[in-house]
Amino acid sequence: MCNLERQQTIARTWQTEMNPMLWIPRPCAVCGRRTKQNLLSECNPLRYDLTLLRNPSLPVETLPTTYNLEAYDGAILCPLALKDKSKKSVFEICSSCKSSLEAKEQPVDSLANFHYFGKDELPLDVREAFEQSTVYDIMMTAHSRCTRITHLFSDKGNSEPSDEVKATSQRYSTGNIAVFTQDIATLRSVLPPP
Repeated sequence: MCNLERQQTIARTWQTEMNPMLWIPRPCAVCGRRTKQNLLSECNPLRYDLTLLRNPSLPVETLPTTYNLEAYDGAILCPLALKDKSKKSVFEICSSCKSSLEAKEQPVDSLANFHYFGKDELPLDVREAFEQSTVYDIMMTAHSRCTRITHLFSDKGNSEPSDEVKATSQRYSTGNIAVFTQDIATLRSVLPPP
């Protein structure tokens, strides 16, 4: 049996670890990916070169207006992860993006690396159309979508022979996803008018 102090320590540790707020996914400010809150860290923007998170190729009318872009040195960020949208303040960042910024490199998955869609800057009628569209509407209008999964089967040279069927064994299969573009012009010609 544990003494009372040890029991209380165990209970407090359990309460801290199982806090529901830690399990709610939150976005990373740099890449926008939803991550468990306990895997995000608060980042002081003064410690990092936020100019790495710019994208001069974006048209001016698509740049974010949901936060003070100038205050954040023109960085393309996810506004949901910013503590203060009006002035430069701490924000939440995932470990992958943090390590890239510490190495003074643009993170591969950053919004500034052509992953920013400017959804908040769309005209109101277009934004409403997207919000009201179904999965099937989006699939019909998407330029590219994943439609097939192809598998490449190969023997592993130094593995022991077994009675497993290679086609169903996970050890012997590697998967690749092929993304095929849709011919939108042809698709539009066969659809009925709106």
